[in-house]
Amino acid sequence: MMLQLGQELHARYNLADMLVKSLCSPLLIALLAVVCAGDSLAQPKKISGTRQYMYLSDQRILTLEIVNSEKIILNYINLGQAYDLVEATMVVLLDEFGASYRGQVIAIEPVTDPAERYRVSELLSPKKFKGFTILGNFRMEAPAKSAYFKTGGRVIELEPLTAEDFEKAAEMVAGIELTTDDPKYALQRAGFRRGYGKIFFAGSAEANDLEKWFEQADVLAPIPVYRPAPKLPAKFADLPDPVVVELKLLVSKSGGLYQFQVTKSPNPAVGELAMETVKNSWRFLPAISKGQVSDASLTLRVTFER
Repeated sequence: MMLQLGQELHARYNLADMLVKSLCSPLLIALLAVVCAGDSLAQPKKISGTRQYMYLSDQRILTLEIVNSEKIILNYINLGQAYDLVEATMVVLLDEFGASYRGQVIAIEPVTDPAERYRVSELLSPKKFKGFTILGNFRMEAPAKSAYFKTGGRVIELEPLTAEDFEKAAEMVAGIELTTDDPKYALQRAGFRRGYGKIFFAGSAEANDLEKWFEQADVLAPIPVYRPAPKLPAKFADLPDPVVVELKLLVSKSGGLYQFQVTKSPNPAVGELAMETVKNSWRFLPAISKGQVSDASLTLRVTFER
C-alpha cells in the first residue's frame, strides 16, 4: 500500500505516527545456555548498503539511520491523537540476502542511573517527537536493504533514501508544526508533496507475510556485541585444539557482568585468562523477559586463538 499524504486509514486503528535525529523490575531468568565462542568480533563497524530510511504520513513520521553494526537512530514524530508504542524488538532490518536483524533495547540517554541504562519500550505522546537509540546486533552478512517497524496492528515499511535526500527530508521535517489540528496541511507547508514508505494492517496478506520477522519468544537471551577472542599464550602451545573454556556468569539488566565461575577448562590458568578477557573486554546487551529488561544467568564458551 503506497502512501499519499492523508491516505493512512484510522477507521480500525486509532494510533498515532512520528521523527528526530539522532524497567523494568529485576528478574533473574533461569540459566540461558549461550555458546559465544570468541571470534574476534570487532568494535562496531560501518554497515554497507542503504543506511537511511523514512516513513511519512499525516499520522506519523519515522526516520531511521543505521549508525553502525550495533546502533540505529530512530526518530519518531507522532502527529496523531493517540499514544504510540515504540519497542526496540519491533525494529527489523533486512540485508540483500533476506536475513533479518532486530533491535534488542532502547538506550537511555543521558544515563542518570548506571543501573538503568536500557529499556525495551516507551510510549510516545500525541503531538510529540523523540529520538530513540536502538541497540542490537546488526552485523550483517550482506549490504542493508530494507527497514521495518511494527506498532500495534501496523507494520511499517520505511522507504530507503540516499544520504542527500535523507538530509533534505530532515530539514523539511524540522519545519513541521506539531501542534496543528491539520497535520496534512502542516506537511504541505513544510514542503512535502507525497507520503514515504508503506503501511500494512493486521490481517492483510502483506502484514501476514511480514509477521515472521516480528515473532519472538517470551525470553530473549543477552546479545554479545563485542567479544574479542583471547590469544593463547605460548606457554600453553602444547594444548590440543580447540582450546575452549566454559564460563557461567550473570548479565545484569544494565549489561554488567558478574558472578563469574569457570566450569570447564583444560588448565586453571587458561580458565582464569578466559574469565579476565570476558570480564574486561566483552560487551553484552541485556536479556529480555516478558517485555522487560532482565538479569540473566548465562553459560558461554570462550575459544582461544593461537
